[in-house]
Amino acid sequence: MKISLNELNNSYQALERLAAQSLPKNTTALHYKLKRTIKQAKKEIETLAETLNDLMEKCGITPGQPADAAAVKEYQRISKDFLKSETVEFWADPIKRADLLDKDSNLIISISPLDEADLSWLILDDEQPDNETEGHHES
Repeated sequence: MKISLNELNNSYQALERLAAQSLPKNTTALHYKLKRTIKQAKKEIETLAETLNDLMEKCGITPGQPADAAAVKEYQRISKDFLKSETVEFWADPIKRADLLDKDSNLIISISPLDEADLSWLILDDEQPDNETEGHHES
C-alpha cells in the first residue's frame, strides 16, 4: 500500500488514536495489523521530521530562532511540494470496514468520522478494491 507523506502526516494522529484502543480478544489479526502499521508510520514520521528540519536549514532557518519572512515562505513552498511528491509504502493490507464491526454490525472501536476519513488510505469500504490504495488521492 502506497500513500503520500502528506497523507501520512495528516492522518498520523488519527492512526495513533486508533492503534491505542483496546480491541476485543477475538481481533488478534486486526490488533497485529494496527500495531505494525503504527510502528512503521512512527518511523516514517520521525524520518520526515528530520528531513523537514534539514529543509529548514537549507532555507536559512534555524529551528527555534526568528526567521526571515522570505525564507519561511520558501520553506513552506519546498516542504509542501516535498510532502505531496514523496510516497511511503506500507507492508500492510488495508483494513476492511467490516473487520471493524461485531456480529451485530456495531463498531468494535471508537473512531470519529473525521479520523475515519483521514484514514481512508487504511480503512476501506467493503466494496472498494484493495488496489485503489495504490497512488491514493491527496487530502
